Amino acid sequence: SDIDDFISLVNKHPELKSYIRSFLPENTNLIWKPKPLGNYNVDIGIVNSTHELVATFDVERWREWNPDWPTYYKHIHFLGRKNKFLLQNELPFFMCFLNYTKNKVLVVDRDTIENYPTIEKKFKRKAVRDTVRELPLSSGKLFGESFSILETDLFRNT
Repeated sequence: SDIDDFISLVNKHPELKSYIRSFLPENTNLIWKPKPLGNYNVDIGIVNSTHELVATFDVERWREWNPDWPTYYKHIHFLGRKNKFLLQNELPFFMCFLNYTKNKVLVVDRDTIENYPTIEKKFKRKAVRDTVRELPLSSGKLFGESFSILETDLFRNT
């Protein structure tokens, strides 16, 4: 599953694990809990030793990101229907976008997402409208392996 593959990426890449840990209380072990708030909520939580939720994650897999970043993706879009994840608590929250082959992940944290307003956007390629927060690509952090030149240029931490 995408959840298991994301957790495997975290375990495989120390820089991703370190990035996540930087948002957590000191000495928190990464104890993963799938669907910690139910089936129609965030995908993953981290709980502490007393099983208290300390961070949440939503994971999406992008079919179009295969194998490299699509040149027509000019922003990171956080969908308006996911705003509820930001409102339900004050815990660290991460939006995680897996590429199709699941060897790369783009991560955006709560504070970064909240810096941008929700707008209505027309997506020309798909001919649909949706409410989104439109973030610059440079606001995301890219982790994983086999980065293309374009990906290295677009994301500041690679």
